[in-house]
Amino acid sequence: MTSSVNSTPKRIDFNISGMTCAACVRRVERAASKVEGVANATVNLATEKASVEFSNPTPDRIAAVRKAILDAGYSATLISEPTLDSDGGLYRDLIIACSLALPILIVSMGPMLIPGGMEWMMTWRTMDRWNLALWILATVVQFVPGWRFYRHGWTSLRALSPDMNLLVALGTTAAYLYSTVATWFPTWLPDTARHVYFESSAVVIAFVLLGKVLENRSKHRSREAIQALGKLQPRTAHRIQDNRIHDIDIQQISVGDLVEIHAGEAVPIDGVIVEGTSYVDESMITGEPIPRARYIGDKIIGGTINGNGLLRARVVAVGQETLLSRITAMVADAQAAKPPIQLTVDRVVARFVPAVLAIACVTALAWLVFGGEGRWSQAMLHAVAVLIVACPCAMGLATPISMMVGTGRAAELGILFRSGEAFQSLASVNRIAFDKTGTLTNGTPTVGQVVPFGNWSQSDLLLHAVSAARTSQHPVSKAVAASYPPSETILDVRSSEHIPGSGIIAELISGKRVHLGSLGWMEKLGLMNDVSRSQVDALFATGATLVCVAIDNTLAGWITVTDPIKSEGAHAIEQLSSLGLQSSILSGDHPAPVEQVARELGIDSAFGNLLPDQKADYLLRWQLEGNATAFVGDGINDAPALASAQVGVGLGTGTEVAVSAADVVLISGNLLGVPTAIRLARALMRNIRMNLLWAFAYNILLIPVAAGLLVPINGWTLTPMLSAIAMSFSSIFVVGNALRLRRFANRVSK
Repeated sequence: MTSSVNSTPKRIDFNISGMTCAACVRRVERAASKVEGVANATVNLATEKASVEFSNPTPDRIAAVRKAILDAGYSATLISEPTLDSDGGLYRDLIIACSLALPILIVSMGPMLIPGGMEWMMTWRTMDRWNLALWILATVVQFVPGWRFYRHGWTSLRALSPDMNLLVALGTTAAYLYSTVATWFPTWLPDTARHVYFESSAVVIAFVLLGKVLENRSKHRSREAIQALGKLQPRTAHRIQDNRIHDIDIQQISVGDLVEIHAGEAVPIDGVIVEGTSYVDESMITGEPIPRARYIGDKIIGGTINGNGLLRARVVAVGQETLLSRITAMVADAQAAKPPIQLTVDRVVARFVPAVLAIACVTALAWLVFGGEGRWSQAMLHAVAVLIVACPCAMGLATPISMMVGTGRAAELGILFRSGEAFQSLASVNRIAFDKTGTLTNGTPTVGQVVPFGNWSQSDLLLHAVSAARTSQHPVSKAVAASYPPSETILDVRSSEHIPGSGIIAELISGKRVHLGSLGWMEKLGLMNDVSRSQVDALFATGATLVCVAIDNTLAGWITVTDPIKSEGAHAIEQLSSLGLQSSILSGDHPAPVEQVARELGIDSAFGNLLPDQKADYLLRWQLEGNATAFVGDGINDAPALASAQVGVGLGTGTEVAVSAADVVLISGNLLGVPTAIRLARALMRNIRMNLLWAFAYNILLIPVAAGLLVPINGWTLTPMLSAIAMSFSSIFVVGNALRLRRFANRVSK
């Protein structure tokens, strides 16, 4: 599919400050989406970032988005710009609130806990004097650290999208105003209702702020994985220029430069080794703990650690084009993505806060009508408790905080998820299919037998085959090409045509036409009529791949190619089976070697002679039968299957096309990453469901208690102070539960 440059949405990322709950997320998304030229806006509460897609991101439109977000009550800065430290203001407000709320709590509640405490306190000051002192302290708490709730709450109300800030503002204001009236105008209230509840308003503000500080600290911990990725790449490099070594900033390195990497140093760039050999620790990129030997001609990745050898490398990628930068960007994208389950949560939250406001009003009216003596204070206290306990902070954090931690842990294990949907889909997979060559096998096949027919000699047959093979990047073609000494002259090719899943047609300068490809393709072309079936079957029985060569539409012979099975393959399939998955091979190779690989690995079924679109057809058929499918591949021919499966898993050692088409990428290409990714996806979804269950159950259970429904039965209720503690604990529980994913163990590595 092609599109013009102007019609392709371009994404701009913003840092958002001031968000506190899921309603904030919804309001920022709505504000940004209304700006002209914005195609889509997605906001993540855990990362505090907004991703805005523009049809054409002009400076005026970017400024308009920032203004819209500001009008909605939040601040937005471009990711590339420095951001204000919002935590600093939060810590300051917490210190003020706690410093003043503590004496309010001691004066209000302390004497009740000590026998004779009230009488002793009255000897110091009259109750009116104590109430006046409490009012002064509570007023400072209410309108200094508590002002943030008024500011954001008013903005949410003006936008007709009430949020957690409005609930806290209304609840604490009700307690504060009631107590103010009882302090300054006590005659306005019945004798039984002349009590002050300054500790409720002040302590609630202090506890809510404490909860936000603890929540922010936990969120910062959950960002450590992606921050660690960004710190892997060194800031300087040893560039070789004019036979001298210059230590320069990494920003000054260009593609084509020659750099030197000393033993024990981090590799500063993506490059190709031109001098030296060494063992390179790639664990921080691939998740593989054992250093790999690297020789001249091998690629090295920025951020990895050079072992004991001195290396010189030619730079092939710098800056945002390095693998490390692309991995970091992919992890950030996945952290910001919303899995489908989050869409349901968003719809619930949109209706939740208005429902809470209605419940609080009904609660107040019910207590005023049926509360009896002290009904005024009881109506106020229970309505305030409902408003405080129902804050939807936990609901807003339940999914994004788990996504953030899960994607970070996956990156540490060398697994990249492109989206939240990939996590949710992979967790439900029950049938998985693999390509064979380069996926289940090492992808470094070697030529075995060269069998000519008719008047062709082995050398002439191989010469024509190699001449055609060198026009292709397929692993089998590379094996054929590598079987001929590079120093030897090959035949000039005028043109070549690649038939996906079949082979190559090469037109030589000499006028000859060479077909190089699979047995099935040759059979379709009618070129295998004179070949002994038993001869072919005997070769396939060895597990070899048969490459047929036809010259001028006449079979000239064949070449056998063997490709060892990956050492970890059997263990990976065993793990997948233990996870309840049914496995298959979908390959373009002849059925006999495909079935041989399936038998050796313990794979349930195998299908050969498949064109790329036929692989996709199998996956679609299984999906229609009710299966959730995944496909694992590494080649260009696998792209249709990777795209057709509900989850495409690409090997990072494969082609760029396969990696681009995949939803999940295993950087190292190790097959054990497949069961690890599935286990992690399932662990993440369990974590999200646990968070959501807690968040919703917490509100469902505690709102009725806060409203006082249990008072006539057993006297149980929640004061505003206890409601604030419970609300803060709910958010901390959700964040703490998500952080458990950091300890996810890679038990299948071997």
